[in-house]
Amino acid sequence: MRTLVFLGLLAGFGFGQGPQATLPNLVPQVVSPPDFPPELAELEGLHDAGRYREVYEKALARKDAWGYVLASYAATNYARYQASDKERQDWFRRAADAAREAVKLAPGQKGTPSLNASVEAKAYFALGQALGRYVQYAGLFTQALLVNQIRSAFSKAIELAPDFPDPKIGMALWHAEGVARNICLIFGCRRDQVQVFLNAAEAQRSNSKRVILGYVDGGYANLLINDLKEAERGLTTALSLTPKTAEDYYEQERAKGLMEELKRRKGGSR
Repeated sequence: MRTLVFLGLLAGFGFGQGPQATLPNLVPQVVSPPDFPPELAELEGLHDAGRYREVYEKALARKDAWGYVLASYAATNYARYQASDKERQDWFRRAADAAREAVKLAPGQKGTPSLNASVEAKAYFALGQALGRYVQYAGLFTQALLVNQIRSAFSKAIELAPDFPDPKIGMALWHAEGVARNICLIFGCRRDQVQVFLNAAEAQRSNSKRVILGYVDGGYANLLINDLKEAERGLTTALSLTPKTAEDYYEQERAKGLMEELKRRKGGSR
């Protein structure tokens, strides 16, 4: 009986989806700071312009660690922003599979992009990111295994690249989702750690091009733990910034939706 209660609480665990939105005609170019070494600049530029399926196929064909990381990023973003509902599970699975291949190959591959995160750190981040979305489609017993794998992947990325803010956002989401699902006694999540990781990431924001995503995810994480003041600050900041990548445009649409949810909650709390 206790196991059934736990699995019921776990149901729905996941980091959420981004909205589908109409993009401007973005010129493929690498937005600074780059996520990948110079030899992947052409593909990274296409990724920044939102051509995720094309990038996935071309990056996968490289069959090296950096290529698999980029393929995982592209598959995750395609699933979040452009895929139909029936496609999403498969594309999140592809993202996780590519990240696992990157983790296998990373120790033997050189090359570090400008923010000083190694390919191994990026591979573990990509894995945590992909699993954080895929988990909601898994069976309940598999979800229980994946929750710990997500945390381990983000923790390893932080260990390998302490100045890389993106996995810290992932850890904040992990704690927030656990608090919202009331599963912290089982998995060790903590409400206070949400803000700890978000603050650490914000202090390093210039080390990542994913600034808008960071603020939107921060707003979402704070909504999950009902910290409405911090949620509003993050979402307002996200909407005040100038979008540069396709992801930025999609995330600002997501921020608008979360703002509506925030207003609803604030109205209901009066």
